[in-house]
Amino acid sequence: MPTNEVIRLDHVSFSYQAGLPVLQDVCLSIDDKDAVAIVGPNGGGKSTMFGLLLGLLKPDRGTVSVLGNRPELARERIGYMPQYSVFDYEFPVNVMDVVLMGRLHFNRFGRYSGADKKAAMAALDELGMADLARRPFFALSGGQRQRVLIARALAGEPEIMLLDEPTSNIDPGAQEQFYDVLKKLAGRMTLLVVSHDLGFVSDWLSGVICVNRTVHIHPVSALTGDVIRDMYGYKVNMVRHDHCCIHEHDHKCNHEHTNQGIIS
Repeated sequence: MPTNEVIRLDHVSFSYQAGLPVLQDVCLSIDDKDAVAIVGPNGGGKSTMFGLLLGLLKPDRGTVSVLGNRPELARERIGYMPQYSVFDYEFPVNVMDVVLMGRLHFNRFGRYSGADKKAAMAALDELGMADLARRPFFALSGGQRQRVLIARALAGEPEIMLLDEPTSNIDPGAQEQFYDVLKKLAGRMTLLVVSHDLGFVSDWLSGVICVNRTVHIHPVSALTGDVIRDMYGYKVNMVRHDHCCIHEHDHKCNHEHTNQGIIS
């Protein structure tokens, strides 16, 4: 077992209301500072896996460990941006108010400290949103709201960051800049990013988790068109770069360093 492991799933299965399994016999190990893309079809179990890692769902079988504890005990050390967030856009809250929500677990007395405000502003600055700190949240564009929600997760100084479709409301012109932000985050914390954008599978990632009820771990170099076709059921073009894989428990990876081009 790797000594710097921060996430481990051992033979985990989960289903909703005794239905068909959403996840079945999942074995997975992720190390500290790994940056992982999670890909797969809608309904394949990607968001369910995040629910298990956060302790919001309990496995039917198997065990889940996060930072050496049960997930619910590690929750304050995890930053999370859900795929969908529901807000009352008539509620008078500004951008800074939203980001400060990420500091709630540091705030036991009902008031935000100077350190809380400094951390929130630093998170906004990292996402390029500091100049909008006093703007009403409802007045932002969809992409700006998405950045604020990521800043909220970042403000809590997490050791693990879970991002569920973080680019879903960001226009294509801003996505490359956003991926640069994720690359910087990957050097500071463990990063798990659900994405349908296979162009996101880049050379700075540790590996790719393909989720479609079962889970398969691939080095970025092995994510070929055939693998994607088998998972999604149709042919997909993508860009691939070689790197090292993460662990499917104790399986060792091969290091390859040749950049590849377009895969059909």
